Amino acid sequence: MKIVKSLVNEQLLRAEADMRAGTPEDVVSHAEGYLLLLETYVNRLRDLKGIPRVADAGQSPFARELVEQIRGAIRAAIENATSERNRIESLLDSFTRVSGWNAVETFNLLQYRNACDWELIGTQVRTASRGANMSVTDAVLEAKRLRREAYFDSRKAA
Repeated sequence: MKIVKSLVNEQLLRAEADMRAGTPEDVVSHAEGYLLLLETYVNRLRDLKGIPRVADAGQSPFARELVEQIRGAIRAAIENATSERNRIESLLDSFTRVSGWNAVETFNLLQYRNACDWELIGTQVRTASRGANMSVTDAVLEAKRLRREAYFDSRKAA
């Protein structure tokens, strides 16, 4: 029963649903919580003790098959959770680790303020065609917001 409870983690499923149903304002906190739960889940799966090896299963072919299925299910759960953890880490990084260059890239990609010629000049991010400019700090904050909103817009479209 311990194995089944470890494989089906309702708290983890709830955290994933919360993150998906969240808003651009709270997605970072939901993603951080989800990531923490994923870490705990993977570690708990890796720490499962008492799973017999095939050789320990006795001579019964049924017992050997059952042990292999259990071990395979645990292995698959670890692989899936690790993949999801990597995806969420990457998503979280895209929301939180934005440089001036990344802000310019985001602005140009999303045609922020109807301009696609944003550039980083010293401590300013500006566009020549529209005459708009802002500090790198403001540009980074705005790019983070735009990325979070784009994430939710793409989820709605899918």
